[in-house]
Amino acid sequence: MTGIDRTGRPTGPVVVIGGANLDIIARSRETLEWHDSNPGTVTTSPGGVGRNIAETLARLGVPTTLVSALGEGPEADALRDACVRAGLALHRIEAPGVPAPRYVAVLDADGELAVAVNDMRALEAVTPEALGACAAIIEAASVLVLDCNLEPETLTFAARRWKDRPIVVDTVSTVKAVRARSILSFVHTLKANEAEALALTGERDVSGALSVLASVGPKCVVVSRGSAGLVWNEGERRGELRPRNHAAVDVTGAGDALTAGLVYGVLAGYDAHGSVTFGATLAEMVLEHEGAGLPATVRIEDVLGRARGRT
Repeated sequence: MTGIDRTGRPTGPVVVIGGANLDIIARSRETLEWHDSNPGTVTTSPGGVGRNIAETLARLGVPTTLVSALGEGPEADALRDACVRAGLALHRIEAPGVPAPRYVAVLDADGELAVAVNDMRALEAVTPEALGACAAIIEAASVLVLDCNLEPETLTFAARRWKDRPIVVDTVSTVKAVRARSILSFVHTLKANEAEALALTGERDVSGALSVLASVGPKCVVVSRGSAGLVWNEGERRGELRPRNHAAVDVTGAGDALTAGLVYGVLAGYDAHGSVTFGATLAEMVLEHEGAGLPATVRIEDVLGRARGRT
């Protein structure tokens, strides 16, 4: 079902089922002083793991549909408009009486995440019944992306029903990563950060987590380790990719860009090394700018050229 068109781009389409929310990002100007008020900046922008992945893919020219619940009110309408501007097809599941999801993050002066709180209650409306009602949209997907903001029963329903196509899963957070345990045998590619991988497997180190995850189903497992780079496993192959040395302007959305790159790699038929290299390049480009996504000026040719420079 995957393939490449005459321009060398993946044909898609991709369906992403997951979170869309308003990002409220506070960045301290100096070293954070806990239990005190810190001078800095506060910005607001559209975000959400699923939405960020979908927007990045759309900006790369991949036909992408986001299935999500945006809640109600002006902020929900702003999220809808942001999806349209990004070139996404949006299937909005109604969540009556629930506000738009929000993600509040505090960054230190270096742009690293210090703490965050999310309110994703609207995603509870993305039930198996709601997905069944839009099954025709999901059936069209060449690759299906699930994020662990979804309730466990919804993840299980989607993974079982659409197990005939590649499924890419982002574990989202340490609290929500455990929701993926019941679907690992259906997953093509799993992306987690180090803490999420350890929470998901109960292991004490990344090597052990990779071994456990590789033994229970996913064809490819990618674990990001922040400034230490990332490690991956594909069958009997295991590799590591070190980060390039550069300062992060804003870490928000970098992990989502990595996942989007892995999806692109699945569509394009890359092996794990190729997908990881492409995804890491996308993540670096997001790190270099404020906000959770790629700047609108970035072209697929820019990403491909920079990725080739890493190999």
